[in-house]
Amino acid sequence: MGTQSQPTTGSPAAYARPAFGASVAPLEADRRSSRRYSIDLAACCEIRNRLGKVVSSTARVVNISSGGILIHCQDPLEASSKIRVRIEWPALLHGIVPLALHIEGCALRMERNCVAVKILKSEFRTRSAGPAQLGTVPVR
Repeated sequence: MGTQSQPTTGSPAAYARPAFGASVAPLEADRRSSRRYSIDLAACCEIRNRLGKVVSSTARVVNISSGGILIHCQDPLEASSKIRVRIEWPALLHGIVPLALHIEGCALRMERNCVAVKILKSEFRTRSAGPAQLGTVPVR
């Protein structure tokens, strides 16, 4: 048995839990619950500003995961909690119909023209395609 100044290997002090809320993970560890994928896609985002007016901006997707998205807006947006994003998805439905991913979320943070969004709702919708996108010639 050890003395008070020399605890034994099995003493409670050797296996003490960290303080409530403290992390045992290294500081450089990623805290995200899902993996982020770098991707470069065209998007459009809109928020409702302080006056209640809908403000939109063209954007590019920087990265995406199942729980969040980082977008770079062409125009800086005001801080807002709710945001809607429409991404022109590269895949075609049945190899013909263009798709768009519609996201409703809340803006977690905004730095310069970048907005980090927590995804609350998402769905794929078809988007209109011009004749050039479908590879056909318009009928006159």
